[in-house]
Amino acid sequence: RVHGMSPESLAITTAESVFEQADLNGDGLLSVEEFARWYTSEPSSETANSNLSLEEAREVTRLNKYTPKQAFEMLALEADLTDGYLDKQTFFKAFKGIVQAQGGLKSRSEQERLVSVLHRLFDVFDQDGNGVVDFEEIASGLSVLCNGDTETKAQAAFDLYDYDGDGYISLSEMERYLKSVFLIMYEAHPGTRARAGGVSAEELAEITAEQVFVEADLNGDGKLSLEEFTKWYSKGSSASTVDGIAEQVPSWISLDEVRRLTKLENYPPQEAFDLLAKAANEENYLNKASFFRAFNDIVEECGGCDNDDDQDRLVLVLNKLFDLFDTDKNGVVDFQEMASGLSVLCGGTRDDKLANAFSLYDYDGDGFITLDEMTHYLSCVFKVMFQTQPSTKEKMGGVSAEALAYATAQQVFLDFDINQDGKLSFEEFKEWYTQENN
Repeated sequence: RVHGMSPESLAITTAESVFEQADLNGDGLLSVEEFARWYTSEPSSETANSNLSLEEAREVTRLNKYTPKQAFEMLALEADLTDGYLDKQTFFKAFKGIVQAQGGLKSRSEQERLVSVLHRLFDVFDQDGNGVVDFEEIASGLSVLCNGDTETKAQAAFDLYDYDGDGYISLSEMERYLKSVFLIMYEAHPGTRARAGGVSAEELAEITAEQVFVEADLNGDGKLSLEEFTKWYSKGSSASTVDGIAEQVPSWISLDEVRRLTKLENYPPQEAFDLLAKAANEENYLNKASFFRAFNDIVEECGGCDNDDDQDRLVLVLNKLFDLFDTDKNGVVDFQEMASGLSVLCGGTRDDKLANAFSLYDYDGDGFITLDEMTHYLSCVFKVMFQTQPSTKEKMGGVSAEALAYATAQQVFLDFDINQDGKLSFEEFKEWYTQENN
């Protein structure tokens, strides 16, 4: 028995997982080729269960290559819209066309990830589990994943909001549309719900729609014309709730809160880095799944999250920390860079931090720190500080982490490179580090 499950229950669970990974065309059947791929591969449950971000959903579905109108037309081509509904097989078939039109997927892991994402997106709207979804509702929700300039998005959004096609958007139509958008955001970005006060997608849609009408219904007739809607959509205001809620830095984020949520405050730097290093591959890189897995072990070792809100917040924080260092968006980060940045979150004595800071600065291990090494290290640290303590960037005049790192490193070498040999010995570094931390 596994976790107390009967063989029958385990078989059902395993079979469902297999189909989620291996049924690549979503037809409910496994071909010989699909079965062989699954059977001969390493288990990849992490792919199906790993956390999803809006940016990743946009990329893997290729919706970031389409305007809303283009994407909806491609979906509609595959859908039997006589009754206005879409089943899962048709939904998968439509996305197969969307992805192939952009050159397809480069690897099997991407293909598996797409299958997982599509299952999750479909299931968000199949709330009664009957295997079909309302085409207009799912199209409305997917609009948040699409590309396009403000005017293009405004027109497409208006067409989707205006469900009855009378040329105006009523309050109920706005609520219906926003509910679809927030359902996608809640699924793709777990921290969204916590930042919205824990309310449901329906409740948030109702609150937001009322605010939209206060701001945008200029003639007070209880409906929005295209002109009124475009003015509201283009100027931002509550429009930012719709398009930006998942990307904003929540007000509760602080350096101390991130230390608490990640449990790094309980570890001296070296211990934390040893735990993270176990998740890195032979080339010293971490992908997002292994990064999350490492932090799951760290958090569980410290007793786990205190409640569901903390769990949501931790997912949000880890997504943001990973994305900080995945600058080229290729899904992997350099372990040493990541460790350098995270060092600011760790606990331990001053001597612990001193020794580990020096070893992290000294990238080539020659026993000295060069100006380039210090600049590189500090840019990693400032990236984390700017993300976890947004006021830091304002205090520094809005400069980038890289610019601040360069200026700081120059000043350190000016003040502490006593023998002016262009590098810092451990003793010189210790004098600067001790003074800085005092």
